[in-house]
Amino acid sequence: MPGREPEPGIMLPIERSALVGQDMDAIVGIIRQQYTEHRPSFRYTDPAQALASIDSATAGPLTAGHMRWRGVEYRVTEAHADGMLLGVVAASGSGAVSLGRDELTFTPGDVFLDPPFLPYGAVLRNCEF
Repeated sequence: MPGREPEPGIMLPIERSALVGQDMDAIVGIIRQQYTEHRPSFRYTDPAQALASIDSATAGPLTAGHMRWRGVEYRVTEAHADGMLLGVVAASGSGAVSLGRDELTFTPGDVFLDPPFLPYGAVLRNCEF
């Protein structure tokens, strides 16, 4: 189970998951399970090209992943990480992360941390992380 502490001297199993497709609800289900609970909404900017993917690996308390959204604007509201530190590197696309009245816009190459204890929101446009 992700987030489980290992016993001393025991090797950690690596749990992997991956999904590619146009079923945004299935992709969001994985994100909610492995990263952060939130309320999603989508706007298809290019319905013919709409595609999302997620690849992740978990070992003990550490999860690393790669997410991609094409032809979709993905809005996140009421996200809460429940104390988990979530660092993000924007590889492509653009968007904004908001916390109250503060908003951080990002473009490729930007790095940011989502707040671990406060609810936040985001708008992701054709992003890859």
